Amino acid sequence: MFPRVIAAAILVAATSWTSSALALNFPTVYDNYQNFTIGSRAAGMGGAYTALACDEASLHYNPASLACAASSHLELSANAYLIQGALARGELGPGEDVSAATFHSVPSIVGATRILVEGKERTRFATYPGRLSFGFSVTVPSSVALKIDTPHPSERNFASFSVRDDLTAGDLGLAYQINREVSVGVALGGVLRTTEQDASWLVVRATNTPCVTGGCADYVSYDASRSYLAVGMRAKAGLLWRPIKNFSFGLNVVTPTLHVYGNATETATLATASGLGYGAVPMRSSGSSQVGLPLRIATGMAYVKKRFTFTGDLSLNFPRQVEVAYGMVAQHIGGVPDATAQDRQINLTWQPNINLGASIPFGPEKELNIGFFSDISAISPQDVTVQGSDRIHMVGGSMTLGILGKQSRVWVGSSGEIGHSTTTVPGRGFNYQQVSQLGPGVLPSDGSATLVRWTLAGILGSNYSFLE
Repeated sequence: MFPRVIAAAILVAATSWTSSALALNFPTVYDNYQNFTIGSRAAGMGGAYTALACDEASLHYNPASLACAASSHLELSANAYLIQGALARGELGPGEDVSAATFHSVPSIVGATRILVEGKERTRFATYPGRLSFGFSVTVPSSVALKIDTPHPSERNFASFSVRDDLTAGDLGLAYQINREVSVGVALGGVLRTTEQDASWLVVRATNTPCVTGGCADYVSYDASRSYLAVGMRAKAGLLWRPIKNFSFGLNVVTPTLHVYGNATETATLATASGLGYGAVPMRSSGSSQVGLPLRIATGMAYVKKRFTFTGDLSLNFPRQVEVAYGMVAQHIGGVPDATAQDRQINLTWQPNINLGASIPFGPEKELNIGFFSDISAISPQDVTVQGSDRIHMVGGSMTLGILGKQSRVWVGSSGEIGHSTTTVPGRGFNYQQVSQLGPGVLPSDGSATLVRWTLAGILGSNYSFLE
């Protein structure tokens, strides 16, 4: 049994448990819209595909373009590799930089198109009036994976952060070619968001404190673990219009996600030790979570000639409040004072983006695709001020080489993006004297650092058409 002073300190900590103010904020799938482009040909063209998609990327970029598929086909596009990194200089004090480079690989699109009604003969616009097409796709449009360890494991002050955040979407759609110029499409799908976050730091006093039994080092230890799972539904409506032979215009509207199911669990343990005694308190809470993707509108234009293709997209994600963890209730643990659980929200602001792409054929069997895209952060100024979130605008580019066969096509290439911002960090305050006076999970904010985040992805896409 530790002395009453330590007991009182632990009691205050447990009953005042709030959101963790971590040294390096965890990035989420909501921060930026596209940390890597998806699709095979689409990825190489910077995701500028709203007015051009006629392949497996149709249901992601514009469901109306299902109608312009030349035949029924099956396609797969995967990230051959995905490397993500972060660097914050002076994160834990002068010379104490924190960096991470994490490797993982996830498929980006698996899709198929089935021609249900052939329609009339092909027009000079490369369309098939009266054609009805069905399609499905499973996509991973966003994935964040970082593991950040202490820069110097031998130091007495230790810090370790991890994050895993993914979106997985599935869509079913129909498209109809009304006439030579216009096709329309609709899609219905679901979105699954998974989140795993960890935080662990240990701060030790510089000198020993005399104890009755001889001597002991004061320390404050904190660890946390969050796990959110949410399922939502959404709908899409698309339009593809070809007013002239070589020009097309696309429009895609995606509804906000409708909440279906959510699960949220948070755990944390605070431990302290000093010359007065020692103690540890576990804290647990549970509630629900939602996907909370916003309304999205994307428009695009494409100009297609025999020797080149140029395409560009403008998109806008609308503001939305995401209930990452809500209805949180602290769980009673025998012998431990009940903590106060707190809901977690993200306030998204307007998120405009631009995508540009070009394709240059080299004979009938090869083409080079290049692209550029912006990735403006949706983090609101409110969250930057109140929650200390990091608002990082990013830019990226992509390039793929396509090998084109009669029934099968293959694309190989890569994409990458990078961005930086100034973030608030513990700095010199990451020591026992400062941390021991703050609440559980809260770190000082007496420093600033340049935070750099980047993503490099390998693209491998293939297409097989069922000629009938």
